Amino acid sequence: MSEPVTGGAVLEPPAPKAEPRPQSSRQRGLVGSAIGSIAGSIPTLFVVVVAGAVGWWGHHSGWKLPKFSELNGHVKEKDDWCGEHNVPESICVECDPDLLPRPALREWCKLHGVPECTLCNPELAQLPKTPVVTASDLDRAKRALDFTDRPSNNSICRSHHRRIQFATARDADKAGVTVEPVWTAPAVEFVSAPGEIGYDQSRVAHLSARSPGTVRKVFKHLGQDVKAGELLALVDAAEVGKAKAELLQAFAGHQLKAETLTSVKQSGGAVSGARLREVEAALVEAEIRLSAGCQSLTNLGLPFE
Repeated sequence: MSEPVTGGAVLEPPAPKAEPRPQSSRQRGLVGSAIGSIAGSIPTLFVVVVAGAVGWWGHHSGWKLPKFSELNGHVKEKDDWCGEHNVPESICVECDPDLLPRPALREWCKLHGVPECTLCNPELAQLPKTPVVTASDLDRAKRALDFTDRPSNNSICRSHHRRIQFATARDADKAGVTVEPVWTAPAVEFVSAPGEIGYDQSRVAHLSARSPGTVRKVFKHLGQDVKAGELLALVDAAEVGKAKAELLQAFAGHQLKAETLTSVKQSGGAVSGARLREVEAALVEAEIRLSAGCQSLTNLGLPFE
């Protein structure tokens, strides 16, 4: 007994593969010329790339060849020094303002003639707490400014904006810079100048010896108090001795002439009138010589009584 067939596969012969069409000779020529053009432009392109790389390197290196140590990997560390301000660059507050920010700038103080006036702006004073400026402080400053004419400061000067820096604390010590807290104290104004101290010439008496001689002894020295009539020095003067001798001679002559006149008058009429007159004239001459001797001693500072 036969059964009906429900499914099956029909075997067919495989389809033949499509073979590639052979390229024409024209197509092969175009491809070959394109490959040849690319191959010919490779050297030019390489030269352009190399030239561009050399230019880039020269621009970034300043056209300086690296040292042999740098080629080996030994790169020198950057010098930490600010040549403009002569301090380490890592702590230079001028190059890096964030290290020490500047305070807010204040206007020029026309009243006191200074920048960043701490009298008008007490908060600018670098103190633990803001000082209190009283009316007496302002009055004292005004009196000091009115005391004398003073040179005015330049209102457009910016020197106070610059900050002085030292590389180390040792350099600051060598420069003699010291840091002290601000304090309040009286200020005394004075002018330092060379001078010479002298006596009031209207009250100075220049004393000197009345005659030349040799100083034997000095009783008073410079700076000592002297009273009127005190002996200052002892001077040995030959002229004084001569004046004394002449005075003694004049005194003896005067005494002799006076006695002679007395004898002539007592003789009565035995002496002529001419003789009497002659003796009287001699006595007058002796008196004149005696008076001159006294005057000589008086001129030498030796009064005669």
